Amino acid sequence: EYLLLGLQTICGHWPRENETVPNPFVLLPPYQLRAQAVAPRAAWGFGEKLRVRNLEDTVSGLSTAALADEILLEGEGQVRALFNLGGNPVSAWPDQQKTAAAMESLELSVSLDPIMSETAKLSDYVIAPKLSLEIPGMTLFNESLWFYGGGMGHPKPYAQYTPALVDTPENSDLIEEWEFFYGLAQRMEMQLTLYVTNDWDAGSAPRHIVELDMEDPPTTDELLEHLTYGSTIPLAEVKQNSEGRLYGEETVTIEAPDPRCSARLDVGNETMLAQLREVGEETRSTNTDYPYMLISRRLANIYNSSGRDLPKLRRRSPYNPAYMHPDDLAQLGLISGDLVNISSDHSTIPAIVEAEEDIRPGVVSMTHCFGSTPERDEEIVTMGSNTGRLISVDRDFDPYSGLPRMSAIPIRVCAASKTV
Repeated sequence: EYLLLGLQTICGHWPRENETVPNPFVLLPPYQLRAQAVAPRAAWGFGEKLRVRNLEDTVSGLSTAALADEILLEGEGQVRALFNLGGNPVSAWPDQQKTAAAMESLELSVSLDPIMSETAKLSDYVIAPKLSLEIPGMTLFNESLWFYGGGMGHPKPYAQYTPALVDTPENSDLIEEWEFFYGLAQRMEMQLTLYVTNDWDAGSAPRHIVELDMEDPPTTDELLEHLTYGSTIPLAEVKQNSEGRLYGEETVTIEAPDPRCSARLDVGNETMLAQLREVGEETRSTNTDYPYMLISRRLANIYNSSGRDLPKLRRRSPYNPAYMHPDDLAQLGLISGDLVNISSDHSTIPAIVEAEEDIRPGVVSMTHCFGSTPERDEEIVTMGSNTGRLISVDRDFDPYSGLPRMSAIPIRVCAASKTV
């Protein structure tokens, strides 16, 4: 989303005074837009400091790439418990072997997940949450995507509320995620407070603050009412049209700048330009030990590690091929379907190659979040390969987010002794 915002700024694609915005919102509160800039604010250099790689808090939160180290590093501040809400660190995080070691070393590891993911298998407790059709839902989140950049969110004032459509199985232990954390807070005698903010003004005070009753749990619908407090159209009205609809053709007009506003867009931020200069001066490695570059790609019908448990999708994509140019395969004496070993200077994974004309020579393209831990590598035909194992989190990392190099990784490809 930051790239989209940057392109909007450089190209001057922000709305001007007297222009109209076609979506005045439904479940979000009405808003006032002015043809003026928002002053830059610090993106790092505040909040909690981590113990590794001089990392600290950012506007995107603490570095996920540093969490495995913070779990494994003993001493004051060591992370000893982790609640994993629908994530899959063992499949998704870089430096897979370090991540798996961290998950196994935790004193308390809890996963809230509808499937037994690679991470859930290493957890002390796996909590089974209700699925989407078993809970009420609304389009507030979709509407909020409007603030992430051009082309996102609803282009018109559309909204929908849908009640739970399927009853949970009788005597099941299924629970909504919020119910789990509410129950945990109850037992810890903690007070939970909701702070409902304005999505378009990060510096504004919350528009709604409510202390939850810690004796009598709220319903999901009551929480949805809190989240839509002050909405343009009351949630109660939206509920009357369960199939969803457009709410009028009103528009919002961009107003004149506030004469007191002196903010300017920081288009050529020096920190960013310095990093771009550094990248521009880089040259491609000529290390003949690692002559190829591994880059990322997506597969249709698979989103990260989600969907890999569904039989119909597994039939289409049981593993993540290593796509290579046919000339590269011929030079290596390989054909599509051959088993290879792919090595970086950090680790090695098995992979199954596939020819693709659109891949540049010297490049290998694979999808992330497949595979399992090394002891299950022989199941590559049904599990795939975990590209995160090839990445080190403590080299070639961003000094602010801690994110390591996740693509363009120097590798070598060798035929494996086994076949598939």
